[in-house]
Amino acid sequence: MLLPYSKLDPLYPPGRCVYAQVIIRNASGGVFQVTTNADDNRGWDVPTWRAIRDQAPHDAARHAARRDASLDVDTLRLLVVDTTPTTETTAEAYWLVFDGGTLRDEQISCQELPKPGEVHDGMRFTDPSRIPSGRIQAALRRLADPSAPVLLADGHPVT
Repeated sequence: MLLPYSKLDPLYPPGRCVYAQVIIRNASGGVFQVTTNADDNRGWDVPTWRAIRDQAPHDAARHAARRDASLDVDTLRLLVVDTTPTTETTAEAYWLVFDGGTLRDEQISCQELPKPGEVHDGMRFTDPSRIPSGRIQAALRRLADPSAPVLLADGHPVT
């Protein structure tokens, strides 16, 4: 969820937003996604949380995994950092994408996911190739190849 700003002074922009996203996979490589029922943020995405004041990004990622997938993730590995610039309607943001691990089938069948309608309209594991986000695709490449770029700008590797 991005904060809207109607008037921005480019020399003194509003504070930066920090978002944490978590990639959780199933044994066949599907990526866990949710769709929220919030009016300002519809569509499928991986678990995401905007860090609140004094909340570390890794704690925000743990919060996202707990809220969106009912998972307590002990160890998180940073995959990519993406920056997005200020626009007329959004604040500048840093997006940190973490590896939330792979769930075994028995974990998924025993997992008590949040009830649709409380926070989400739906949840699914989807084929990674169907995810349009450049940021998430870069994080998936990093999972497959640890030498892949870590720093992104608008979802594209910084060269």
